[in-house]
Amino acid sequence: MENFVKSTPSKRRHSITAQQRCEQFGSQLYERGGKLFCSACNVLLDHVRKSTIIDHLKSKIHMKRRAEFTEQSVRKQRTLMTSRKCNTVARVEKIGVVHDFVKMCIESGIPLEKANHPSVRAFLLGHVKNGGAIPQADQLRKAYLPDVYKEKHLCMSHNIAGKKVAIILEKTSDVEQRNILNILAVPTEKDDAGCVCPYLLDSKFLSSVSHSTVTQAVVKTILEHGISFNDVRVFDTENAPYMRKCYSDVLQALFPNSVHITCLAHITNVLVSEFEKPFPLTLSFMKLFRKFFSLGRDRKDRYLQHLREAASTKEATMPPEPCSTRWSYYLRAAAYHRDHVLYQKAFMEKEIYMNESPCATLSSLKNLLCDDQLLRLRIELSFLADKSTKLCDLLDRFQPHIPDCSIYFNLTESPKVPLSLKMEMQEKFKRAFSGAASELKRYMSENGQSGHEFLKAVRIFDPTKIPFLS
Repeated sequence: MENFVKSTPSKRRHSITAQQRCEQFGSQLYERGGKLFCSACNVLLDHVRKSTIIDHLKSKIHMKRRAEFTEQSVRKQRTLMTSRKCNTVARVEKIGVVHDFVKMCIESGIPLEKANHPSVRAFLLGHVKNGGAIPQADQLRKAYLPDVYKEKHLCMSHNIAGKKVAIILEKTSDVEQRNILNILAVPTEKDDAGCVCPYLLDSKFLSSVSHSTVTQAVVKTILEHGISFNDVRVFDTENAPYMRKCYSDVLQALFPNSVHITCLAHITNVLVSEFEKPFPLTLSFMKLFRKFFSLGRDRKDRYLQHLREAASTKEATMPPEPCSTRWSYYLRAAAYHRDHVLYQKAFMEKEIYMNESPCATLSSLKNLLCDDQLLRLRIELSFLADKSTKLCDLLDRFQPHIPDCSIYFNLTESPKVPLSLKMEMQEKFKRAFSGAASELKRYMSENGQSGHEFLKAVRIFDPTKIPFLS
């Protein structure tokens, strides 16, 4: 029987909208956000069923409220999205306070997480007008930081528009070991404050590091910021082969008015690393010394107290920690240990006397500080501290990225003479000087430094060096 019964399609209209119902019933209804409301009762109605609307308009409750209805006494109901878009004077002021707070934190280098600190919250509530409107750090980052970023981005684009710039590339990695390429632009002209201000154009995450991926990232970033290829005057990178190929194969033709300069700090650090290789004894001593004091805070206190008692005329401090990512700290730590190695030997002996079963690190330090090894260690430390002063000065000069092309050639030429004349020293010292000299010669030549002739020529802008130019 069911096969012969035909179902009658529903006459209910699903396509009609709330706005169309308002046009049918006039001012009795109004629409907000796709919803239908009664003007007098201020209640939500089903705009699909017309009979439901008619029944409501004929009801006694509606008749009573319609008679009492006035535009001044009844406010129309808003949807959530409509309310969020409605900006009152107070809301605009609160948004401005939060926006300025985020901008202040970004420009002064204050982490947004500081907004969650109880002391900061108490200060904002007690001393800042509308300070209570400033939300937690998570909301600041999601809702307000993108607007501040867009504002700073527009300001940056305005500051570099039409100016001659130097493009600087810095490759690094994050905690997840992803390759990051930071692309900076530095106007060659000083700003109103008389300073040369660098701008971070973009940070690109690269799936692989090669001359093609770097070239694509640089070209895309420059086009996005409206920088003319003819306005790029300097292209500064590290001295990696893919960076040199990136410029020589592609970017040299795109930037016809530019010169390629490789990072002087990277090159100087290569020389520093050559000084480290022949001295495994010193490197082992520094690593063990660092490891010994990383195991407990009380050891540092006892060591500092020992220095105060043994050398009252010197300030008691811990040594700089040698770190591969912090250049020149290895050599500066060598200078510290040269001046304190005898005090350290006495301290280790005292620690062994206090501990019946000393740890393996302390035992290893004792063996390194025995009379036979101590003499070799003191010689190595003295050599590193005395002969590396010039390289440390070069690193301090180049690491802040202060542009001064006129002094480049003289600074990098001066280490060549002493390095090449020390070949009569002991075998370790010979290897240190010859290795550093060969690296310096390789990088400080026309083949290693693309901007060698340019940087040599611009010395003329330093009047004090004119009599010595060659």
